[in-house]
Amino acid sequence: MKISLTHKNKALHKTKTANIPFKEHVTFNETHVFDLPIGYSEKVSLILTLKETKQGSWIPGEEATIGKCVIGVGSEDINAANHWREMIIKSRIAIVKWQFFR
Repeated sequence: MKISLTHKNKALHKTKTANIPFKEHVTFNETHVFDLPIGYSEKVSLILTLKETKQGSWIPGEEATIGKCVIGVGSEDINAANHWREMIIKSRIAIVKWQFFR
């Protein structure tokens, strides 16, 4: 899974989770921390992109996008918007929520 912290469609910071091969049902239990300047919390969003390496591909890094989730500015899902608000209010506490990828 790739995680991008974005502002006005420009990636400010990118990271990704560990690769878990050959598993059909995967749960990512990792913490990712981003430092934001004061006042940026209302202007940025996290874009979570779930990718899969194409089976039988000989090209390194060739991946297919399975789904995407936006948390923060531009989030259309009420659960993702609430998740973002809770992360901002409780910035020093890890907030764990399930999200749907579309």
